[in-house]
Amino acid sequence: MLEKMLDFKTKTFNCPHCETHTKHKWCYLAKGGISENGFNYYVGFVPDLIFGLCSHCNNFTLWLNEKIVYPHFSLAPQPTEDMPLGVKETFLEAREIVMKSPRAASALLRLSLQKLIKHLGEKSRNLETAVSNLVDNG
Repeated sequence: MLEKMLDFKTKTFNCPHCETHTKHKWCYLAKGGISENGFNYYVGFVPDLIFGLCSHCNNFTLWLNEKIVYPHFSLAPQPTEDMPLGVKETFLEAREIVMKSPRAASALLRLSLQKLIKHLGEKSRNLETAVSNLVDNG
């Protein structure tokens, strides 16, 4: 997953729109307006707000203070197709928030694991014991 990390202003990275590892063009948002006479004027750039334009799909990423704010994306993997529904819902919630709150996502992943253990029929309420029992029972 680390190869998919988005680093601010690198020349190439995996586009969160098309998932292609490609070049990105960096663009700054200009400040200005239209004068009373109808002429455009320029007064500088908006600080800390930068667009990255994907050379493959032409979609953009929006960065504020060197962190991506659009589009929302996740580096976490998708759930497997055979994941039980209740487990999958909690897993997807963790996946949705992992970039904003890794600790909250960790708590949700623990809850997903507990739901999966219960789904598999393990009775122990102690997580370590339950996992150990499942491993021992194959």
